[in-house]
Amino acid sequence: MLDKGTGVKQWLEKGKGDVKILKHKENDRIRILMRQEKTLKIICNHFIDPRILMKPMPSSEKSKIWVAYDFSDGEKLVETTFAIKFNTPEIANEFQKAFESAQAHNKKVMSGADTAESTEDVEKLTKEIEKVDVKKEEEEKPKEG
Repeated sequence: MLDKGTGVKQWLEKGKGDVKILKHKENDRIRILMRQEKTLKIICNHFIDPRILMKPMPSSEKSKIWVAYDFSDGEKLVETTFAIKFNTPEIANEFQKAFESAQAHNKKVMSGADTAESTEDVEKLTKEIEKVDVKKEEEEKPKEG
């Protein structure tokens, strides 16, 4: 994370650990989450906005940088510049592809577009729905005794 408070441009290490790209089960939006390896403290937590520009760090092929509104402190959104370093340039590029794929998905979700992968999925679902037979139950008559 880039330190803005001191006026000196220097990177502050928040920790190392696994970074995850997670999809919300209910609203279908995708976010990124990273926790410190030992303490499990959240160090990166933000929605993968389609407007985020991720680019390689000029000094390292294994690193990517981007700016996002982060919610890792749990109190308020803060515009933060992130840098993440991977073991190999290949892993860094795979991460960027996954990130960009999540951005495309979130763009569809935000626009209200159908998130089905293809029209075949939609057609299959439509056929299955048509098979469902909905019948109105007859009203119960009072029993005579």
